[in-house]
Amino acid sequence: MDDKRPELLAPAGSYAIMEQAFQAGADAVYLGGQRFGARAYADNLTEEELLRGIRYARFHHKRLYLTVNTLLKNEEIDRLCVFLKAPYEEGLDAVIVQDLGVAKLIREQFPDLELHISTQLSITSSYGAGLLKDLGVKRLIPARELSLEELRRLKQETGMEIEVFVHGALCYSFSGQCLLSSMIGGRSGNRGRCAQPCRQRYSLEKRAEGYYLSMKDLCGLASIPALIEAGMDSFKIEGRMKKPEYVIAAVDTYRRAMDAFMQGKYDAFAVKKEQERLADIYNRGMFTEGYFYQRNGRSMLSVERSNHNGILLGEITFVSGPRLGLYLQQELHKGDVLEIRTAAGTRIELTSGQVGKAGETVFLNGKQMKRIQTGDKVYRTKNQWLCEHLVSENENHILKEKIHIFVRIRKEKSVMIKAVCGNLSATVVGKPATVAMTQPLSREMVIEKLNRLGSFPFVIDSLELDMDEDCFYPMKAFNLLRRQVLEELLDSCQSQGRRTSPDLEKRSFFNQKQTEAPQPEKEHSPLLAVSVSTWEQFEAILDISEVDRIDIELEAECFCVTRTKQALERIHETGKQGYFSLPRLFRMDMEQPLMEYMSLAADGYVVRTFDQLGWIRDLKPTANLVLDYSVYAYNREAAACYGNWCKGGLSLTLPVEMNYGSLRLPEMEYAGSGLFMEASPL
Repeated sequence: MDDKRPELLAPAGSYAIMEQAFQAGADAVYLGGQRFGARAYADNLTEEELLRGIRYARFHHKRLYLTVNTLLKNEEIDRLCVFLKAPYEEGLDAVIVQDLGVAKLIREQFPDLELHISTQLSITSSYGAGLLKDLGVKRLIPARELSLEELRRLKQETGMEIEVFVHGALCYSFSGQCLLSSMIGGRSGNRGRCAQPCRQRYSLEKRAEGYYLSMKDLCGLASIPALIEAGMDSFKIEGRMKKPEYVIAAVDTYRRAMDAFMQGKYDAFAVKKEQERLADIYNRGMFTEGYFYQRNGRSMLSVERSNHNGILLGEITFVSGPRLGLYLQQELHKGDVLEIRTAAGTRIELTSGQVGKAGETVFLNGKQMKRIQTGDKVYRTKNQWLCEHLVSENENHILKEKIHIFVRIRKEKSVMIKAVCGNLSATVVGKPATVAMTQPLSREMVIEKLNRLGSFPFVIDSLELDMDEDCFYPMKAFNLLRRQVLEELLDSCQSQGRRTSPDLEKRSFFNQKQTEAPQPEKEHSPLLAVSVSTWEQFEAILDISEVDRIDIELEAECFCVTRTKQALERIHETGKQGYFSLPRLFRMDMEQPLMEYMSLAADGYVVRTFDQLGWIRDLKPTANLVLDYSVYAYNREAAACYGNWCKGGLSLTLPVEMNYGSLRLPEMEYAGSGLFMEASPL
């Protein structure tokens, strides 16, 4: 096994949580600014906070990643470079991106800024990864639906950095492909405004209502050894909308698990106990290991509840008026929030004013007690002591950097203080010391003053004092020198990694409308393409003269290789074009079955995923391609990116989330690009 220590990556919805995540043991933190992030409803950081966070992370040898992981329209992408200019200059480590147009633009304008591709791009194979590698992407965050073996293979085949989610919320849909919030609520998940309809109750015919789309939270704690051995480079915790205690608990737990494995002590790590502690902070019907070892399954869903389920605290053993007897299976603290779940389905919440140990019975007072019966279960939905303990304990872990101090105090010579941190240093010089007339300086006094570091993020690791025994120097002047050398050292440390700003005015899009010559009006002759997934549909539209192209759905069971060949022959006899619509998903084990169709005389292919684009490009470089609406092209930069990759004919299907006004924007015509645009009514 490679001894390379994986990165632990934590979420932060605010500057304060960023600091708490680093103090808890995170190697890196990802967060959003005021724009372009997939968590528009998190607090997010102001520009000043973001710049301060970059300095903080760099000073403590940590890394900071900025989420720019939404799909951008043309008018937004024009403002992206301005948004990134200040963080780039300050030394931002990387950006996390979904939009290919955004990735292309950042690579052109900020070439030494690391690109990390978001899980929202749904990368499932080395074919999509290969295209991203060509674009200069350093790190890949694959679709969360990949198995451990697929992740291992992806690492081996690409050699790219692989970041994998290990803890937090899961989507019911494939990463980046969910349109439910947009279609039923007008809030696009791909634009950072998901309303989480998967967490709502739904009814099924002849079944009770339930949270049929709500996934349990992922907990990959038990998979840490296997993931490290598979070569994963970064372990990511989800939760930019979560509270400080959630982030602290998750980071602390995974930090200790990862360190235990790297030190050969994982067998002593109490995985089950640690999972129970994490569940006490937040869980949706306990946890799932996600897709590491299975494709799908009922066990991954939390049908009964979509928010924090809590943990089973005990059982009601006594009911008398407003007084309850609660037998405890877990320790109870004052301030814990409890939920009594009655046999009738009622949920009664109360806050505990009692304390008790497991095995004891405590007595509580509350309202609505008439609905409660002996045997009802009591869950704890907030562990007040644990939440407070996590935050207060983490405050003791304020990050400080070790420094070496050298001081010279010699009679008739200038007093000098030099401070060294790593490979950086600062030196200040004051007036000469004099001969002491009455009370000379003592070494103890000088050392005591030097150790007064106040709010400076330093701790003295070693100190050298070159000092005459009978000299004098005013303490006020000495304190000023001490503060000055620390300020200069801090500024020097925080200045490392700063960059020169690119000249954004050279970017053509700033003056595009003024410099481009008016384009003549083109004749518009739309084509009609029809997708078929049954033989009856095929027969029904084959002889309709208005249909120009028939797209055969290869996922349809009726279109086996033999019948598909027959369908193509009949399509060509009518003078129409026959395209193959590739499956909605593309996994590594789907490649071989699809190869049987590739020898047939299709006129082109409807591509549904980014990985399929890479696969087709390698297999049939000059093929005619239609990128379906699931291969997002929200802006001209993304369209140009796809155009650079495709050597044959290329059509882009505009995103179904675009409104009519956006479809009519002049920029969407991509004048002179040679691209065709398609619209899909779904």
